[in-house]
Formats: sequence, C-alpha cells, structure tokens
Amino acid sequence: MIPHMPKWQSYIATTTRPMFTPEQCKLIINAGHSCKPEQAKVGGGKSGKHDTKKRVTTISWIPFDKMPQMYKVIENQISIVNLNQLISAQVTSTTNDVDNYNFRPSSENPQLNLGFNGGNSGRVQASAFFRDLSGWSHIVMRVDTTQSTAADRVRIYLNGTQLTDLAYNTYPSQDYQGGFGNTREHAVGWGTGANNGYPFDGYMAEVIYADGQSYAPTQFGETKNGVWIPKDPSGTSFGTTGFHLKFENASDLGNDSSGNNNDFSVTNGGADHQVLDSPTFGS
Repeated sequence: MIPHMPKWQSYIATTTRPMFTPEQCKLIINAGHSCKPEQAKVGGGKSGKHDTKKRVTTISWIPFDKMPQMYKVIENQISIVNLNQLISAQVTSTTNDVDNYNFRPSSENPQLNLGFNGGNSGRVQASAFFRDLSGWSHIVMRVDTTQSTAADRVRIYLNGTQLTDLAYNTYPSQDYQGGFGNTREHAVGWGTGANNGYPFDGYMAEVIYADGQSYAPTQFGETKNGVWIPKDPSGTSFGTTGFHLKFENASDLGNDSSGNNNDFSVTNGGADHQVLDSPTFGS
C-alpha cells in the first residue's frame, strides 16, 4: 500500500548560524502573501519575528504540491537580498534601467555578475566562487561594446587572469550605451534604481573608472615574486566622467583623485569606516 502524500506540509528549519536574514524573511513572507489563500500561507515564525540568537524560521502551511515552486521563489528572493553591489549606474530615468556590477547569488557562494540595463541588455557572470575572505582580490571589469566579437565586449579579470568559465554569457549588443559615463546617478558599494541599497559587505581599497578606455589589468597591477600586486596607475586616462577613489582621506572618503573632481557623497560612512590594512595604502 502506497501512503498518500499529505496535502499540506510545514517546513521548519533551525540552525545555529544565520539561515534567513530579517530582510529575507520579509521577502519570503511577502512572496507567500502574493499567493492566493488556498495556495500558501507563509510566516517567519509564529510571531513573525526573527530569533537572532538561534535563527529559527518557520514557513508553514504550504500545499505539498506547491513546495517546488515555493522553494524557487525563496531561492530567487534570497539571491536578490544577497546582492553585494560593487558599482552601479542608472542607464535611463526608468527605475529598472540600471547597469549593476555585483556579487551574487548568495553569501555562501558569491559569483561576480555584470548586469546591463537590469539584465535586459545582457548579463555576464563568472562561474568562480569568491570564497577566500582572508586576502585582497584585484578585479578588473573590462567593458568595450565597440568590439565586433561579442565575447570581447565584456571581460572579467581576477588578479591579472581572465575568467573565461562563465555561468552566464549574454553579452550586450555592439555599441550598447550603458549607464556608466552618463550624467545620471552612479554608486559605489551601493545599488541605484530598482536595486537601490544592497550594500557591499566587504572592504574596498581603491576604485577606478576609466571613461572611454579599455585597459588590460596590467595597467593597474603586476606580478612580483609570483604574487599579483597593485601598481601606480599613473598614466591612466580617466576621460570626462571617470574617477579614482583612493579612500585615503577618512573625512572625505568620496574624494575623486583623478583630477575630474567627480566626487561622491558618502552615506552611512564615517571616519571609522577607513582601515589601514590596505594593499594600496600610501600609494
């Protein structure tokens, strides 16, 4: 005799480490509320609160046959919350039209992702997982949409080596004009437009945007004794809208050192956000 599957199933997860953040719980709850009452009811525990000590999350009363769809919704919502924005720029005045360079899909296995026009005009994501939190990494995102070969329009380098194994390789069209370099909002360590927020959870030693140029990583780094290290980027052409953030002045972290004076206003970042443990400190 084959037992019948239950019509409803309660999913309870208890962990000693964070499973869902409060923001993720809200998104999951909202995802459940967006379903019809007979399809799903979702809650972040009986009281709807998040236990910060043991992190108990309860998603209750989900029809058994709806579980696969619900898992996909949860996974998608978590990937959105776990965006770590490196740099972003608004393409048009429309909220969703944003070029975003970030880490996704999760804090456990972050991958470097470049999304163009909200992903509608292209998306390139490296397959490599960025799990080493003990040292600094040098990342070059080389975008040149004038190239006739699609794969040459977006190239990603890690410590001087190009990452050719890609999870996504939908390249922007030739001569695509994105958000970077226009007169609309740009952000570093933060999202703009539809992805407003999602701060970068890490350290940045230096950020360079070279407007109108397509530099190889050797413009900014070199190998010495088998180790990729930063070098003086003097001679770099920043164009009109380019910038060079050194974060060298604790009282003015958004200061542009390129000579263009494309300074950034700093939000929620005081002098205590500067650390001296940096590969470019004093350079």
